[in-house]
Amino acid sequence: MSPQDQPKKMRVVIIDDHEIVLQGLKLVLGDHPGVEVVGQATEASEAIQCIKQTKPDLVMLDMELPNSSGVLLSRQILQENPKTKIIIFSGHLNTKYVTEALLEGVSGYLGKIHKTGEIDAALEAVQKGQLYLCAEAATALAKDYRKKTALAGSQLSIREKEVLRGIAEGQSTKELGGNLHVSTKTIETHRQNVMEKLNLHSVAELTKYAIRQGLTSL
Repeated sequence: MSPQDQPKKMRVVIIDDHEIVLQGLKLVLGDHPGVEVVGQATEASEAIQCIKQTKPDLVMLDMELPNSSGVLLSRQILQENPKTKIIIFSGHLNTKYVTEALLEGVSGYLGKIHKTGEIDAALEAVQKGQLYLCAEAATALAKDYRKKTALAGSQLSIREKEVLRGIAEGQSTKELGGNLHVSTKTIETHRQNVMEKLNLHSVAELTKYAIRQGLTSL
């Protein structure tokens, strides 16, 4: 195969303020046939300069840096280089950090506890344009979602729960109004309130929620 026909390597910059992590990642990525490590940095200003010079496809970024954070640096990197992918490589795997990183547009989130196989899986997913979360990060998000959804459900009034049950059981707005002895406009108002409280956006989502909460036996 001629050099022109060989697959293009993913150009990677590593940013971490711990030298042992930096060198360890460099060794791991350096052994990957589809990756070329083109730069490294230990703090934010150095990282920005390195990225400007190397124009990487991917940045492996620590969450905590001197005088900055992975979230703030991700925002700056993506503002200036919107096509660059970012994988957060952090010891922090709680919901707050993961959510903030995802909202800034990062492509992946990995814990520093993981083996090289997980790094390979993350690289492959990101190359395909997919989002990659390690199991711990995904679990944290799922638990937080369940907690918030349960809290929102507990805030529903008795009438709102009746409306939700009726919707899940396939009753029309007119049928619900007749059964509950209120106007169709009132039913529509209750339905909108339920959707807003639960952050759900369709009858299908409302139905699934009602089943999970035991409001209907469908």
